[in-house]
Amino acid sequence: MILSWGEHFNKHRCRSCFEAKGRMADYVADIPLFLVTERNCGLLGLSTLFEAGAGGCRSL
Repeated sequence: MILSWGEHFNKHRCRSCFEAKGRMADYVADIPLFLVTERNCGLLGLSTLFEAGAGGCRSL
């Protein structure tokens, strides 16, 4: 969804809102934020997990 926003996405506002967590603000200030631009990042991560032998995951 964010990819379709293009130049309308405000990185500084996003960071400000991310850090505006009241008493947790100092804690989250050190957490990096990344903008994922790969359209299929979820599928790529899932395929990597399966290629690695499901990483110890088991079905329920």
